[in-house]
Amino acid sequence: MFLDSLDLDRPHIMGIINVTPDSFSDGGQLFALGAPNLDRVYAVVEKMQQSGATFVDVGGQTTKPGFERITPQEEIDRVVPVIQGIKERFDLCISVDTSTPDVMAASIESGAGLVNDVEALADEAALTICAEKQVPVVLMHSFRGEEGIHSKGPLAHLIQDELNFFHARIKRCINAGIESSNIIIDPGFGFGKSLDEYKILLNQLSRFSILACPILVGLSRKKTISTLLGGRELNQRMAGGLGLSVLAYQQGARIFRTHDVAETYDALMAYSKIQAS
Repeated sequence: MFLDSLDLDRPHIMGIINVTPDSFSDGGQLFALGAPNLDRVYAVVEKMQQSGATFVDVGGQTTKPGFERITPQEEIDRVVPVIQGIKERFDLCISVDTSTPDVMAASIESGAGLVNDVEALADEAALTICAEKQVPVVLMHSFRGEEGIHSKGPLAHLIQDELNFFHARIKRCINAGIESSNIIIDPGFGFGKSLDEYKILLNQLSRFSILACPILVGLSRKKTISTLLGGRELNQRMAGGLGLSVLAYQQGARIFRTHDVAETYDALMAYSKIQAS
């Protein structure tokens, strides 16, 4: 899928498929006894497609705080059978959520049409693979990670600091051969961001439009929702996430990575249709 074919006058939903035993929200639901539960995966993907998803994002490596890396082969063994099976059965764009070059290559070969990298293609080999394969990419900003992508500056400079980061990463991608029309940006909610940083990002997200790239946000079930609402368990955060997603849509976000596909689709489509009338 080339991003210039997406209708960005409406929201698009990216359903989360975690084939891990330890992801923060749904670890183990689609993975058991050391392997993906493919029948359960297909049932979830079918429901996501029926509920309006444009993308499904398949991940085999958790990125929750304090996570431990698995080997590239372990990650490949988790995600490739899932990607192959979804590709055979469903008409959806499959995204692979990984920062590992070997996993990117194997996933693209198996049918993934998008690479979602929380490290924003920091690895030179990852950049080369995505350029050679000409797949769309998601570049995410993070305040954490093994490479120490950024150090925090003054809170008042947060937006400009992220813009500077994205300008540099987009230029690097283009210089490597990735088409500018194949780049999505993600401000990285939940990746080392404080409540004050959430507030700034959500209220000023429209400033990222200067980058001329689609904006993806991942607000689903994040801990900050619990903080905002005085304490909510994981299964109590959906309504708060929907509210933040509508705010992000108002500010220019168009792709929404979520566990709650049907609810997010309905909330955003209802809002967008009223707004357009």
